Amino acid sequence: MAVNIKDKTTGGVMSIVEAIQKKGGAKSAFSAGSLKNGDDMYDEIERLPSGVFAVDYATGGGFPKGKISIIYGPEASGKTNLSFNAINQAQIEEPGKYQVFVDIENHFDPQWTAHMVHDMDRLIVVKVESAEDVINKVEATMVAHDVNCVVVDSLAMMVAQNELESDASKSQVGGSSALIGKLFRKVTARLSQLANQDQYPTVIFINQIRMKIGVMFGNPETMPGGNAPKFMSALSLRVYGKDLDSGKEGMIHFRQTNLVVKKKKVPTLLHSAEYVTCVAKKEGNPLKPGEIDDWNLVLATLKDFGMVVKDPKNGWVLMGEAGYKTLGDIKAAVTEDPAKYTKIKSKLIQMAKAHHASL
Repeated sequence: MAVNIKDKTTGGVMSIVEAIQKKGGAKSAFSAGSLKNGDDMYDEIERLPSGVFAVDYATGGGFPKGKISIIYGPEASGKTNLSFNAINQAQIEEPGKYQVFVDIENHFDPQWTAHMVHDMDRLIVVKVESAEDVINKVEATMVAHDVNCVVVDSLAMMVAQNELESDASKSQVGGSSALIGKLFRKVTARLSQLANQDQYPTVIFINQIRMKIGVMFGNPETMPGGNAPKFMSALSLRVYGKDLDSGKEGMIHFRQTNLVVKKKKVPTLLHSAEYVTCVAKKEGNPLKPGEIDDWNLVLATLKDFGMVVKDPKNGWVLMGEAGYKTLGDIKAAVTEDPAKYTKIKSKLIQMAKAHHASL
């Protein structure tokens, strides 16, 4: 949006700011000090919880709204599962809105997805034919007023239209990288425009990893799509997967995911996180496929902040409330009420952020 400043230059910078605001809205230009909330605290970027407490605690609340996040890593490391958990949280936060999953890999499994996304009717699955088609459909869906989360799976599978139509013997060096760069530029520009309208969809790109040829020293790992994803993301998470408990029959029941915050333009609390996902029901274990048991970490954090303490008389005290004979009683009281459990986890993250800010 062009602003004519020819007649504004002699009036000082604030007159130019007023002209920009008149054209683009109050959020198109402003003093950084105007963001103050109270005496000395600034408004924080809102987050979409990932649905995994370990990830939310490490990232300071989850994926930043109105910005680009990237989840990348090797195969079967839990990239798509993490995005599905985030989609489910988007449904819980705003029941009237939709979420979009752009299935470039053509691997969408509704039966598995239903273990993590509880309202499948509000999950819009978009199929694409080419990289240009991805760009157009991502841009079209993210600007919809009733969409609050868009996931693209995955950037590595984007193929240009001319590559689809040309002979297999022909190659185009850097073709996909150029289109991925265009996708990121257009999404970034759209997010900026939407912010002026108080609309902040969370955009999550999933990507794979590749190895540079001939690298003898340093890290040979890289991502498809060139450097654009690295520069234009507000949060980049590198995930590592590991199968656990294969059992006598060879069935994998649990998968451990280790996560590292590789790049951040938003405040985070930790550099890494770890969690375990149930991928197949195991006899004697209460977890269902797709579920993550994060109680041990929640309990440890509650103890760290003095919210769970030993009762001098008998049992345990939770947040000033006595009468719990065992830690199992506390777990039952907290986890059986999803709203209470979510509230406690959110409070722990806010306490950790306040403690981090005071250091």
